[in-house]
Amino acid sequence: MPDHVQQINTLGAAYLDKDYESPEMQYIRQAAKSDAVKLLWVLVGDCDYAISELPRYTAAYPIRKSLRSMTESEQETALKAIVECIKAAMIA
Repeated sequence: MPDHVQQINTLGAAYLDKDYESPEMQYIRQAAKSDAVKLLWVLVGDCDYAISELPRYTAAYPIRKSLRSMTESEQETALKAIVECIKAAMIA
């Protein structure tokens, strides 16, 4: 395990409304710009993510479909891939 802190945040629909500008998220985005943290994101539900800075960061799973719009089988496959992406980011 790397000697740096790992943090996983889940962001809901309010993220684009108000949480995106919270001091915590500003700090995380600034740290990601300086490569101090790796910022990964997942499209959980349909939203206008393209107007945010999210496309600048690595999506932990392809964003062709949101998790909510997937079948249960597709979600299981996606979640497994997301976990693998997070694991890879933690050891990088």
